[in-house]
Amino acid sequence: MTSLVLFHFALFSMGIMATFKDQTESAGPPTELKRKWLDPITVELSWMKPGGLSHNGDVNYEFTVDKEVGKLRSQENTGIYITNLFTREMDSKNWTFQVWISNAKRATLNFPPVKPKAELVKNFKCFLNDRKLNCSWVPVDPSLNLTVRYRQCGKTDELIKSVKTCEKPLSTGNPERHQCIMTCNKSEDRTCIFVETDNAVSSFKAPLAIDPPLLNVTVFDDDMLILTLTPPLQKLDCMTFEVCHSRCNVHKECRNTSQGFDTMNFTYDKACRYEFQAKTNFLKHCLDPALVSEMSATISYGVNADPYRILTIAAVFMSIILSVCIILLCYCFRKHREIFWPSIPDPSVIFKPMMNGNNDPLTPGGNLYTPVPEPIDACKIRLISENCINQYTS
Repeated sequence: MTSLVLFHFALFSMGIMATFKDQTESAGPPTELKRKWLDPITVELSWMKPGGLSHNGDVNYEFTVDKEVGKLRSQENTGIYITNLFTREMDSKNWTFQVWISNAKRATLNFPPVKPKAELVKNFKCFLNDRKLNCSWVPVDPSLNLTVRYRQCGKTDELIKSVKTCEKPLSTGNPERHQCIMTCNKSEDRTCIFVETDNAVSSFKAPLAIDPPLLNVTVFDDDMLILTLTPPLQKLDCMTFEVCHSRCNVHKECRNTSQGFDTMNFTYDKACRYEFQAKTNFLKHCLDPALVSEMSATISYGVNADPYRILTIAAVFMSIILSVCIILLCYCFRKHREIFWPSIPDPSVIFKPMMNGNNDPLTPGGNLYTPVPEPIDACKIRLISENCINQYTS
């Protein structure tokens, strides 16, 4: 008896399925395709159930929106699907929406963005911080009055109404670059950006980036260096760090910390200078896709000792002393050059009178040496008479 009931139930079900299949294949495509923009990135797509379907059960729709493929089951006469679309992901000026039932014909709707798309900003970057995004960009045309708005990506009414505006973009030090601190519930939640003018819009998901860690080096027991890494986010279990270091000007060696650790130890040689750099790896299980920061600025610790330092210092002092001696020697020779190198008479002074017709060689000329007369007592000669001589001899 039970088998008979099951057999009749199976026949009945197969009949209903065959009838539904026949109705589905004979039904036309959905009708009255419409689109309604809820904000610059959120669109509501709606359509009416094909008229050839007489049953009142669920209708399984299949659809594509741009590159998105999906399915929707509806008991209503009207089907509704809400999604986020971004102008930077458009391949043409319009998006294409298609919806159909099983093997029936497809209904197609081509529709443009809420405003004509345009590339209004470039080099847009958003750095992750706790509960905020530090975003900056460069306007393509500085003369345009841009409105930059943002919210968490999604399509619920609560998210659509949570749009915020960057009222007064800050200066970044670069006059061409503008900056806005965007607050959010979780900085790793995807944030949608839409930049508008009166006649154009540019919408996209915020391109995320992350800062490198801050580095600090301390010495432990005079033979170990401890490198402490301060992460840019208070989510240490979502990050690892790649640390590169060099010692005594030897090539860099890089290695990764374990997940959840923010320190690394190194053997310390007081005769070496150590240099450190690091970057942050934000893991995929916390944010998809994963993020990798740029390398941090280099910090150093210690100095490279010179084994020939004493000899170098001695050589420097000897060079200085030798230089001073040479300078003093040159000064002495210059001051007393008349002693070491006496003046030589000019020959032209001697021969000039001869050339002018003065043949007297005794005539002194020019700068020749002239002897000074010495004082001599006058010699007096007196004649003695003959009588005096005879007296003297006798």
